[in-house]
Amino acid sequence: MNQTVAVTGATGFIGKYIIDNLLARGFHVRALTRTARAHVNDNLIWVRGSLEDTHSLSELVAVASAVVHCAGQVRGHKEEIFYPL
Repeated sequence: MNQTVAVTGATGFIGKYIIDNLLARGFHVRALTRTARAHVNDNLIWVRGSLEDTHSLSELVAVASAVVHCAGQVRGHKEEIFYPL
């Protein structure tokens, strides 16, 4: 299979399983990461960047035929977000 899938949130709980599943099905995967990752599979390319970096997002999806968006961003302190008055 020659289709490429871009994945955000690739190092998170759900993203890891999605990547494993895509690779097992023969897809090429481009995965966004904030920190450098080791090369573990010929069909997996890590793209270093973040959701705020438009250049890295453009690089991530440049040849992708689909995007799986698993990333979430929470700003602020957990007490402010999860325990409002």
